[in-house]
Amino acid sequence: MKETDKPFFSIIIPTRDRPELFKNALESVCNQMFTDFEIIVINDGSSEQNEKEYNNILSQYDKHNIRIEHLIYRPNGHNSSFTRNYGVELSQGLYVCFLDDDDSWIDNEHLSNAHHSIKAQINKVDLYLSNQIAIKKDGTLVPNVWIEDLQETALKKIDPDKTGIYKVTTDILLQSNGFCHLNCSIYSRLFFDKINGLDENLRYEEDRDIYIRAIDKAGQMLHSPKVIAQHNIPDKNKKNNISTQQNELEKLIFQLRIFDKGILFCKNKKIKKRCLENKMYVLKNITDILYKEKKYKDSYTYGKEAFSINLSLKWLFFCILIYIKSNLSTKP
Repeated sequence: MKETDKPFFSIIIPTRDRPELFKNALESVCNQMFTDFEIIVINDGSSEQNEKEYNNILSQYDKHNIRIEHLIYRPNGHNSSFTRNYGVELSQGLYVCFLDDDDSWIDNEHLSNAHHSIKAQINKVDLYLSNQIAIKKDGTLVPNVWIEDLQETALKKIDPDKTGIYKVTTDILLQSNGFCHLNCSIYSRLFFDKINGLDENLRYEEDRDIYIRAIDKAGQMLHSPKVIAQHNIPDKNKKNNISTQQNELEKLIFQLRIFDKGILFCKNKKIKKRCLENKMYVLKNITDILYKEKKYKDSYTYGKEAFSINLSLKWLFFCILIYIKSNLSTKP
């Protein structure tokens, strides 16, 4: 297919046994003012009953360019990194976007604004980032989860273009304490392939991982401070979401992988430093959990590694305490 015949955007929506939530996500995409896009739905092994519900929903949007792929059933699914990568492999768009099936885009001009900004650049845009809000089940807004804090720091020092879009660098983005969620990240398809997509070994915070790798290697990056999506924070009591299916230690182990990768493979020294700092906090969290579980030997192992990163006197005393308890616990 010639580049001129390709849709400008491909939107990838992975889903599994959540047709009602998926309908809201799909509708938010179909409500976009910009229409030069395709939607690729990856159904990750839903039940037979839910398969029927998905087909009923999709039949209501038959005027749109929608394709659905059904993966075989697996007890824990194929993981969201695999499903998204698979969706990208099937896509034909010049740029790829992602949306979780339990979230939604709340700005109907999101794609039209992104298209205008990307086309206005002389150089190819690798990455277009915006913002989203995070909402708890009770409707409470959780502030500064992603990269909203840039508006109060780095963006005050630079000027946007006439449409409010900022050309940003890695150094600017690192002034945020967070990372950009996939719901509001748009990748050049060529750039997505260049950085090898999402890490399929991760089942938690795969969006943080690709964000770190992307801002390390991207050429031109654009940022719109607009809030274009709503992220619905999963109910901890339900096990129908990746983040609620993992226990705390499993999540922390995934984070260790993310930050170790950043330390080992990223070229930007500031990214390496940030990853090392974050790794230290993860190690401390693991140490605390194991200590509370009275697994003192394991706790000391992780506590010692955290201390090697940050030589804190307070943490040294805590490690000594763990060491003493670990020796006492092994005595007959």
